[in-house]
Amino acid sequence: MGKSLQSTACAVSAIVTIPPLGIFLIYKYPKWSVPVRITITIIAAIWSIFWAVIMVFGFPFIDLLFFLLFAFIVFLVNSRSTKSDPSPIEDKPYFDKENQHLNVPARYGGNELAYHYENVDVAGAKYRNQTVDESLLGKEISFLPEPENEHDSSALKIMCGSAMLGYVHKGKIRDMIFDWKKRNNMIFSVVSQIDTENKSIKYFIAFYKPIDVSAILDACKEELKDSNNEYSDDEGTL
Repeated sequence: MGKSLQSTACAVSAIVTIPPLGIFLIYKYPKWSVPVRITITIIAAIWSIFWAVIMVFGFPFIDLLFFLLFAFIVFLVNSRSTKSDPSPIEDKPYFDKENQHLNVPARYGGNELAYHYENVDVAGAKYRNQTVDESLLGKEISFLPEPENEHDSSALKIMCGSAMLGYVHKGKIRDMIFDWKKRNNMIFSVVSQIDTENKSIKYFIAFYKPIDVSAILDACKEELKDSNNEYSDDEGTL
């Protein structure tokens, strides 16, 4: 009689406890993927079958053993499925060649966008010997001074890797590049347009500067001061 009661108790605990536990875990952790949910459901369903075996053989500890095994499996699955998502990649400047989209965030790496210019002509591109093709589109470019240039000691070469594309035209943009490089501020530039027939190349350039934290704090102080003054005026009218 005692054996029968033990078997019945094991069977009831297996039926009542395990399947609802599996369902509860599915809804408790909604980030779980569909395969994980299906796996838990199957495990819970299979577990409910053990009550028949337990009832027949009457092993009082097998119920606890399988429950611990199930809990351990759930722990392993949960530790993999509910890990905190990796920190999002910081939005940075890039050119999406497939969608022909240029991504230039207002802030990047402690810097803020100061100026940007689109489709600036590369000087002397058609006189270069290299082949101008679509593979250049979206590639990042850099600017290298050429003080030994016999025509212009302030010449600024436009480089794409080790290949020279041409020069920066004289004027505002070239002066800004020198100024930015002197201050070691960030410049982002990519090839934005290619004309293979005319061997014409255009580029996009963005100038970033360090975020002025002191200016932000001063603005916040002024705003707080104005708010306090308004509050004082309101009290005086009461």
